[in-house]
Amino acid sequence: MGWLSPSNNIGAVYHKQNDLVKALSYYQKSLKMHEEVQNKQGIALTMKNIGTVCFQQNKISEAFSYCSRSLNLSKEIGYPESIRNAAEQLKKIYEAQGKPAEALKMFELYVNMRDSINNQETKKAALKSQFKYAYEKKEQEIRSAQEKKDLKADEEKQRQVLIRNSFIGAFVLALILSIFILKNYREKQQANAIIITQKQLVEKKHKEITDSINYAERIQRSFLATEKILTKNLKEHFVFFQPKDVVSGDFYWASELNNGNFLLATADSTGHGVPGAIMSILNISSLENSVEEKHLVEPAQILNHTRTKIIERLKKDGSSEGGKDGMDCSLISFDFKNKKLTYAAANSPVWIVRNGSLLVLEHDKIPVSKHDRDSIPFTQHTINLQTGDMVYAITDGMPDQFGGPTSMNESTFGLGKKFMYKKLKELLISIAQLPAGQQKASISAALNNWKGDQEQTDDVTVIGIRV
Repeated sequence: MGWLSPSNNIGAVYHKQNDLVKALSYYQKSLKMHEEVQNKQGIALTMKNIGTVCFQQNKISEAFSYCSRSLNLSKEIGYPESIRNAAEQLKKIYEAQGKPAEALKMFELYVNMRDSINNQETKKAALKSQFKYAYEKKEQEIRSAQEKKDLKADEEKQRQVLIRNSFIGAFVLALILSIFILKNYREKQQANAIIITQKQLVEKKHKEITDSINYAERIQRSFLATEKILTKNLKEHFVFFQPKDVVSGDFYWASELNNGNFLLATADSTGHGVPGAIMSILNISSLENSVEEKHLVEPAQILNHTRTKIIERLKKDGSSEGGKDGMDCSLISFDFKNKKLTYAAANSPVWIVRNGSLLVLEHDKIPVSKHDRDSIPFTQHTINLQTGDMVYAITDGMPDQFGGPTSMNESTFGLGKKFMYKKLKELLISIAQLPAGQQKASISAALNNWKGDQEQTDDVTVIGIRV
């Protein structure tokens, strides 16, 4: 979110205390400040707050006016959270006006925006936006501090000039005035030098943060399955891995099991960006513990032990109930000698394309994390493979990607539609006979063509293995 004025925060405090008159007064001050600096996000938020107060005061027409303007401006800047908040209040207004059809439209808009925000998991706290916000906030603080310093310096010098004018004649006054002007000029030069220094400091910090993220990406990549181990164990394969940010919550990991089988994990950790990357390292470490230290070879046992390790680790996160983060994951054990596939999957699809048809393998509808059903063991399945089978493991990033034809009449307000699992299934059936490299290129082209100019919604992972 853009910069918010102190008046908005004060108004929020009075609003919470149900002092509607004072809350409205401070919200109106905040609106004026945002309009002066053309802070559209701030204008949209404050208009919605004013509309809420008017609604509570039973000023329905005024409430409708402010909330409608907030909604229109939020659509203009493409800000889902403001669209959600304005739609929620307009629903109440339409209900008060006895307009159920309009109220329903606003409720549907509210639900769509809420789901869109949750699916993006960015909560507008996407990694790039976080850094941009931090940079702009620091720059605003620097400007504000300098303006206060200049104002204080000017007031002090004006006081000195007034005192001297009482005791000194015109000639001395002219001399002092000349000195004052020179001194003021030099101070402004010094102030400009300070501003430049502080700007350079902010740029340095921004570079340090960027370098840290790039370094984190190299560390995370060292945890992923290498092309060497994949090529050694898989006859023909591809890995399409396209994170939303530099680092990702999605990951793929592999290991050679003690029973001679080859294990492949395809997973979507809670979150994306930096939080998702940190969670992915915890998830991979827990998988490594299950396989390399506990020497487990059955996919369901590995997932059960991994879930236990994750829950135990996140008990220490400081929350009262312990963290509920973890991952959705498919764990596939390949026995190519006997042409068998043994797997366990948690909220993660595994598909096989065989002779032009797609087989959807069952998966458990529970995550690998703390959950109200986390005492239930994961289910293990064994499938007989056939020569030429194409096995696919995916995360939900590509099906959930917005894009395609867009229209402002759609409930997504210009975001388009999701790619959906059905379209992905059709795509994989149509390309399954192609070499692995061409399949990967086709998936990349399909995703980018669908996405167009839209922002990528989530990390995307699609892995294909030829039997």
